[in-house]
Amino acid sequence: MTEPSPQQAARLARYHGQSVRLLRDAMHEARQSRWLRCEELLWGSVTLAVKGVALTRGDEVDDRQAVEQYAQSLGREHNDRRIRDAFARLNGFADAADRVRESRGGAQQLVAILEDVTSAVERLWDFLPAPAEPEPQAEPAPPSQATGMPPGNRRNRRRRGRGRNGTRYDPEEDRLDDEND
Repeated sequence: MTEPSPQQAARLARYHGQSVRLLRDAMHEARQSRWLRCEELLWGSVTLAVKGVALTRGDEVDDRQAVEQYAQSLGREHNDRRIRDAFARLNGFADAADRVRESRGGAQQLVAILEDVTSAVERLWDFLPAPAEPEPQAEPAPPSQATGMPPGNRRNRRRRGRGRNGTRYDPEEDRLDDEND
């Protein structure tokens, strides 16, 4: 890997930020059982991760087929099934979502695909060196000063979602907890 130019470094940082955001949003959509939106976000996340690795290696992948082939070659190169099969797993996501909706059953197969693709994206970004720290900026004003709202206002409180199966989602811990904990 050669040192990227400032333009490539900015592009790589943009790819990384968007990929991570899309992955986070896909997890949120999955928690809400919005499987089709989740699939779209996963496609975007893994595509940007593959493009990021290609960029650092001096390779250009533009169309969908080239991205998928590049992911397969990266998976073979690193002997990683999750990367090699990420797009194949995503190709089966819509069918699995349809089966879940029709049967009103569990979403274990969708969760397995989500976990595999998430792991592939994280692994792809692990191939790259850590991004440079951004320049320090002035400290933002505390929320109560920035918005003019008192700190106890309802909008400033942390929200927790509750699932139908007795679990709650704590965004600060970014995981699902059983009610009995």
